[in-house]
Amino acid sequence: MNGSESCSYRYSYRYRYKRKSVLCISHREEEGFTLLEMVLVVFIMSAVALSSVAFIENEDSQFRYNDTQARLQTIHQSVMVTRTFQNTPLLSGFTVDNGVLPENMKALITKPDSFVVYGSQSPIFDATPVDGVNDGVNETALTDDNESLLKGYRVGGYLSVPPSTTPTIYRDTWGRVDTDTDGAGADVDDDEDNFGWQVISDGSVYTTASLGLDGVVGGSSYDTDMSQTTQADDWSVQLPAGWSVSITNNGADITVDASSSRVFKVSLLVFLNNQWRQIMLDPAAPISILAGGATVEFNLSTQTQVPAGKHILVLVDEGGLGSSIPHGNATSDRKTKIINLFPRTLIDDISWVIE
Repeated sequence: MNGSESCSYRYSYRYRYKRKSVLCISHREEEGFTLLEMVLVVFIMSAVALSSVAFIENEDSQFRYNDTQARLQTIHQSVMVTRTFQNTPLLSGFTVDNGVLPENMKALITKPDSFVVYGSQSPIFDATPVDGVNDGVNETALTDDNESLLKGYRVGGYLSVPPSTTPTIYRDTWGRVDTDTDGAGADVDDDEDNFGWQVISDGSVYTTASLGLDGVVGGSSYDTDMSQTTQADDWSVQLPAGWSVSITNNGADITVDASSSRVFKVSLLVFLNNQWRQIMLDPAAPISILAGGATVEFNLSTQTQVPAGKHILVLVDEGGLGSSIPHGNATSDRKTKIINLFPRTLIDDISWVIE
């Protein structure tokens, strides 16, 4: 027997006989865990620890996945978004202010050198535009308060960078960093311009993609690539051929300025990153007088894409190359009308009443 025994003796007398009682208590030595028990305990503790780590890692990956999706949506809205306030649609975003798509992610955070600061911009009509855009020659600025448009790059940019990161960098939540390994400079993989995102901007469509946890194309679960695309219809409007502006003159007759050889046309001026594109609309037949009480329709000859937002219509005295001017320019009595075009809506013809 392991251990030791201690016994006590007791004598009792009964019926003239002496009886001896013995009480023995056994003290067994204390025993530890067996090796098998120890292995089992370690296994259970390891399983619990590993499951906790796996749970934490899974929760972290899920957070990064969800937050990257949210950042993609934020990027999409910074390019262009339509909101409603008191049943009135409101447009905001990079393209509304600047008339073009951003070239890269950096342009949503830091103003490109060629962009003007947001503020009141005077539209410019050019009698000799190059490819439909003013070139600094034969220009007329429309400087009246009712002619200016709020355009340009907003102070502070269009993306709110999380406070825990560098103020001018906006990465996905995986924190991916690109290296320009091909030596091609600014391209889809250039980290300086795109902060680890895959960005494609071709002037019509803007796509931003995250390559997920593994940082390579393809994959499943948390390695899945996620992307958000701003389509042309999201930020611009296709004016169809035949789109018209009807001018009704409720006042006295309006006659072209200076020369009877001139005719009336309507010019749509569109702001494009510190330049003004002009799109001409023609009447069905040449006219030089807008008679009082009459309505004349001016039509667009070819389908044209313009950015959504506010633009300005100008009644023009067309006199040939280099001699066209806004009507009433000499007397500061120009005829202009600001219009607002919304994406993904039916584009109505414009009715313009001149009193």
